[in-house]
Amino acid sequence: RRAAESKPADGVGRQRLALVRQSFEFTTANVRALRMAGLDAGAGWRLEAYWDAEPNRAELTARLGVAAAAFDISALEFNADFSIEMMPAIDWVKRVQENSPPVSAGRFYIYGSHVTTPVPEGQIGIRIDAGAAFGTGTHETTQGCLMAFDRISRQSEIGSALDLGCGSGILAIGMAKLWRIPILAADNDPMAVEVTIENSEFNGVADRIQAILSEGCHDAAIGDQGPFELIAANILAEPLIAMAPEIRRHMAPDGQVVLSGLLDSQSDNVVAAYQRAGLNLADIIALGEWHTLIMQRQ
Repeated sequence: RRAAESKPADGVGRQRLALVRQSFEFTTANVRALRMAGLDAGAGWRLEAYWDAEPNRAELTARLGVAAAAFDISALEFNADFSIEMMPAIDWVKRVQENSPPVSAGRFYIYGSHVTTPVPEGQIGIRIDAGAAFGTGTHETTQGCLMAFDRISRQSEIGSALDLGCGSGILAIGMAKLWRIPILAADNDPMAVEVTIENSEFNGVADRIQAILSEGCHDAAIGDQGPFELIAANILAEPLIAMAPEIRRHMAPDGQVVLSGLLDSQSDNVVAAYQRAGLNLADIIALGEWHTLIMQRQ
């Protein structure tokens, strides 16, 4: 069964999903999965939760209210209107595998464990299965970042890198395989940190990737191991804009940052924020309606 709320309160982004999850921890029918995505500008957010059994509507309303209060969202701003639907009986593992063929992005070849054919010659294989953390290689934002790494590698040697908002760890794995260097991977969701560790082991780069729990750049490890020659941040436009000054502080002289998770309509505002922070736009990768930016410290 699924409960979908079409418009959670403004300001609750994917980067806060871990806190939303906490508001469901002690329900009688525990939530099995949570997913949040931004809607069109000004339309808020969509939150979907999945249970084995039908949840209690009154308890859901109360739990969502707890989440709203945690974000200092007033009752007037918060919309707890939601629907509950029965999900069809589908073999989701088989469905995901059928809809998850290998993907090429630059020199990277992303595939699931169900793919038995060898990695094509000359490509860098990354094994990622669909799971609780964002980043399987099928989305344009992830592909754009991997393509950006490929472009950067043809012009620059990278000696240190940070994956900020690592999700599944796919970008950290890509950088670790491409440059064979230590990577710091950070996320504010404990599940993402666990998944990144697991995926780095599957891909044989666990010795190169350190995954940490961090809200933005606040963990001491980021300051201790920086500044970084390359930072990757595949998040969302609004938090990317807000984080521009602190990302700039953790960049090495002539360092580069790959920014993604933004629509083409949001690109100019993100570029402007990083230009104000002292970066130049080096390249744009457009895939459908999504933009990935490569920016360099002046």
